[in-house]
Amino acid sequence: MYRPSIAGPSLLPSTPAVGYDAYPFEHINWTIDKWGTISLIEGSPKETILVAKDWPEHKYQSKPRGGYLGRGVEKYAFKGQVGGADVAVFQINPIASLFIIQEDENNNMLRQGLKALVLADYFMKSFYQRAKQLNFDGLPRMRVNASGAFLGVINAEKILPHPVTGPDNRTLTHTLFLSTPLLLGDFRKYSSSLQTGQSGETGFGAAVDTFAHHVVVDSMNSVFLCIAHEGLL
Repeated sequence: MYRPSIAGPSLLPSTPAVGYDAYPFEHINWTIDKWGTISLIEGSPKETILVAKDWPEHKYQSKPRGGYLGRGVEKYAFKGQVGGADVAVFQINPIASLFIIQEDENNNMLRQGLKALVLADYFMKSFYQRAKQLNFDGLPRMRVNASGAFLGVINAEKILPHPVTGPDNRTLTHTLFLSTPLLLGDFRKYSSSLQTGQSGETGFGAAVDTFAHHVVVDSMNSVFLCIAHEGLL
């Protein structure tokens, strides 16, 4: 969960200028209707994404460094630029350095990841609408980093083959990537993947737990959200 802050340290420590690899890509955008049904729209005009060259060198670090932002159980996050704007870029994180992930595994995971992010944003908006209907104005400001998120498709010819020996230092390893706006500020993990409803009895933590309860109620016990695309995994 990302909590916007008025001021705070930069997500990235001070580092030398980051170089980039350029990849032409096609957008896959999204829409969501009033019932929460998500549609992915393919075939947008081509653009270019710049991907930080140095992120693979730091991919086993515990903290951001250079163009490397972080990694989770399933994905790497690294720095990119689209149209002059900084973005976070995501691709699948292999279990081991020699483990080769198939294209369809990366594609399925990132498509589902974007849909989870968009759905979380849908429920966050309905959460504040419900509070307004009940004349409750004590909620802290929260948002999901879905606005500006998209999937990008790279021509397969632009992806270098997996190296036979040595480290895999390719800046993109698959034809599909997920991109979200790059967030700067203070970060804190709430609830985690191992437990829910333990974020605090008051303040922001209590609001996070209330939002989680709202999702269950508003979806009539049909949706459980795990959001992990806020810029760091």
